[in-house]
Amino acid sequence: MRARKRFIVSSFITALVVTALTGLYLLAQNGKRPAGADPPPPARPPIKIKVMELAPGDIADRVLLSGDLQAWKDVRLASDVAGIIEEVKVVDGERVKAGQPLFRIDARAMQARLEQARAQLTLARRTHERYKPLVESGAVSKSQWDKAVADLESAQADHDMAGIELNRGTVKAPMDGVINSVHVDLGEYMARGDHLADLVQVDRLKAEVPIPERYVTDVAPGTMVTLSVDPLPGRTFNGKIIHLSLVADARTRTFLSKIEVDNREGLLKPGMIVKAEIVRSVVKGAVVVPLAVLVEKDGQKSAYVVEDDRAVLRSVRLGIIEGPSAQVLEGLRLGDRLVVAGQRMLSPGAQVQIE
Repeated sequence: MRARKRFIVSSFITALVVTALTGLYLLAQNGKRPAGADPPPPARPPIKIKVMELAPGDIADRVLLSGDLQAWKDVRLASDVAGIIEEVKVVDGERVKAGQPLFRIDARAMQARLEQARAQLTLARRTHERYKPLVESGAVSKSQWDKAVADLESAQADHDMAGIELNRGTVKAPMDGVINSVHVDLGEYMARGDHLADLVQVDRLKAEVPIPERYVTDVAPGTMVTLSVDPLPGRTFNGKIIHLSLVADARTRTFLSKIEVDNREGLLKPGMIVKAEIVRSVVKGAVVVPLAVLVEKDGQKSAYVVEDDRAVLRSVRLGIIEGPSAQVLEGLRLGDRLVVAGQRMLSPGAQVQIE
């Protein structure tokens, strides 16, 4: 009986030893695991990213406003006398100089009146000269002499007026500019004050831009402005505020500014809609980041930085936004290594590899 028990115990121990040796053998064979065992999770490789070290930068607070361009001067030329248009010396689009004759109105009739007045003046002068020695000797009465003096003064006035009327009949350019449009034809009768032509000065222009109340303290006469128009993409023009209204428009609550614009190239046209960019302030030595590197987490703007080869997510508070860049007021510091590529694949604490 005892021999039988010793035999059973010995067989059981032998079976355990064989089983253990078999398991060790299988594990040693090329890393094979026992059937049915779950494989360990593979180690995740570091995520490749790119970073930039934050250095001091400058950023400007800009405001973009709309207005319209106008000719620097826009003169409505009118007839100062009544008569027939005898000569038209300009055409639409022609450049003229100040003092250049543009139209002649009823010149022949006014020239005849001038000649008549000149003849009357000559006669009055001769009578005056003939009477002068005679009045001293008493050969001419005092009343005759007074009439001769009055006739001379009247003839002189008539002559002067005829000359003025003749000059008025020649309409001259009051300034350098371009004839925008001619409104009369040769031989047409014009009454006094009728519209002859439009003369504009476009070598420089005025941009009229309404300034909202919240920005009016940021500008003043002399403030420089950058201007652009849609028909000329990529081109900018320098302007200077020359006037700022002292009283707000009662309807829009804006203050009208007038901006001088150099247009010697002739690229800008009166009537164009203009965009005026005004710099309110410039912050120097700021923390400036590209807007594209920011991520949205729970409605909060955040950014990833690298610390000890790990991704760290920081919430940020933004200040000025200028084009594709933004000022960071809180959350980032100068010298931080900011993730600028690969941030969409990161999670807080992820291991990273900087390329």
